[in-house]
Order: sequence, then structure tokens, then C-alpha cells
Amino acid sequence: MMVEEINVPHVYTDSNQLDGITKEYVCWLDLMGVRGTMSRSLETSAIDILNLHVAVDDAIDRDAVTHYPIMDGVYLTSDDKMSMLELLSDVFGKLAKDNIENRSAEYTYIPRASLSYGPILHGENISEDVNQDFVADSDYVESLLLGLPMIQAVENETKAPPFGIFIDKSARAFAPDGDEPIERVWHEWFRYVDDDISSLLYQTLEEYYEWCESNSYFLEYSKEDIEEHREMAEQYLLE
Repeated sequence: MMVEEINVPHVYTDSNQLDGITKEYVCWLDLMGVRGTMSRSLETSAIDILNLHVAVDDAIDRDAVTHYPIMDGVYLTSDDKMSMLELLSDVFGKLAKDNIENRSAEYTYIPRASLSYGPILHGENISEDVNQDFVADSDYVESLLLGLPMIQAVENETKAPPFGIFIDKSARAFAPDGDEPIERVWHEWFRYVDDDISSLLYQTLEEYYEWCESNSYFLEYSKEDIEEHREMAEQYLLE
């Protein structure tokens, strides 16, 4: 049988019409250990994940930041540094306050994020000339986000401390015209919120990690990883 005789829909993309690329900050934000939480309790994991998305939805300026929710996390993009950092400060502040006020080690949930910078392609910026049927006649394309900064953000997220934001070298080396790159490896969002929030948050995390040590086998959370995350939190929030 010849390829021409195979009766399947034709897949086609006109690469010559592929434009609309922009340079923006890209953030990947999610929760630590959510897979383990979900394996133990759907209800608890659902509450934690919804709290994350509620905080983002409440804080986001949709004229300045674009968001792509993906199950237990969200991609955020913006061509403006301050809009992105202000959003992250607001989101982390809301989630920190919720954890501090609840003060329940068992139900502590911990966000972290990684921020990169570079060329990306939003699905909404893809021309209809690329594929008329796909772009013009479907809303599927609007959910797409493409580009190396996405990979950088996801791969570097493990370098972020608990309740912290890691800045990829792309965002430390480059910035939009007229702006300055972000200098530090860890962005200290808490310096732009209440004065006492970092120490209160650290106390909450310390109680959480003590509980984790006592339940490490049940949680499938090694004591080596617990100690590493505890030290990262201490260096980030107290030093």
C-alpha cells in the first residue's frame, strides 16, 4: 500500500508562516510533593491545588500577565518584570498567610517557582496561515505555549527553596529593553510583604519538617531530602 492510499486526515503546518514570537519572562509555579499528597488523599491534594489556583486568579493582572493553568501548577508569562514579580509576591504572600494561620503540619502545602526569560510563542499569536482549520476553527491553539524558557523554568524549579523563587541565568543575564536583569539567584518576595512574614513562615515550615521526619516512611519522604529542604528554607527566609 502506498502512503497516498492511507485514509487518515492530513496533518500540515506551514512553517513559513510561523511568526509571532515574543521575548518574555516565563514562570513555572507549582506545589512541592503534590504527587505524594494526591496518592494519600484526593481531597487534601484538591484543596491544596485549588488554593494555589485561587491565589493566582485573585492576584493576576490579565492585562500584564498571561497564565496557563496545568493541573497542579501554572505557567505565567509577562514582558514586564515588575508585573511578574508583584504577582509572585502577592501569590506567595497569600499562600504563606494561609499556612501560617492554619498552623497544621499535616496540612501544610508548599509552593515554589522558577523564573526564566527568552523567546516564546503564544498559541494566540499563531497566524491562521499556519493551518487554517486548526487556528481559525478551534480554540485548542489558544492553550499552547512554546519555547525554551518553559523548559528552563521547569528544569530549574528544584533549585528553588521551599516557598521560594529561583531565577534562571537567562533572567539574570537578559531583560527587556530599558530594564535591568534580576540580580539574585533566589528572589526574596517576602521583603515586599509584611515585615514578620519570613520568620513566621520559617516557624511554620520548621514544625512541618519536624512532623515529616517523624513520618518519613509513611510520606515516602527521605530524611536526606527533608534536611536539604529545611536548610534551604533557613538560608532563604532567615539569612
